[in-house]
Amino acid sequence: MAVGYFYQHMPKDFWPVNNMGDAAILYCFIFLYFVFRGRERSASTATPAPLWPVPTSF
Repeated sequence: MAVGYFYQHMPKDFWPVNNMGDAAILYCFIFLYFVFRGRERSASTATPAPLWPVPTSF
């Protein structure tokens, strides 16, 4: 997204508001956040809790 911003939007004007590049800058920082944040344990990968108590011994 940064490369796309510099090729398409930066030659028109420096400021993202004036050159319609605000979405490209926003996506660039969001993707950088995801890259450096790393993978976390999410709700889709978490082990669900049992619906009833599991007996430990019989």
